[in-house]
Amino acid sequence: MRKNKGGSGGSKDVKTYRYTFRLNEAQNAKFLNMLDKSGATNKSKFILSRIFG
Repeated sequence: MRKNKGGSGGSKDVKTYRYTFRLNEAQNAKFLNMLDKSGATNKSKFILSRIFG
């Protein structure tokens, strides 16, 4: 019998490209303010929604 290891089972839309950027203190404060006003709970999804709508 095969043991179920759990997990979501993977995604059909695998994210293979990753980007990193750095913010200064003022930019970070503005980013966090925008994130808070949007009500988003996930930073990655928030950034994607701002870039791609």
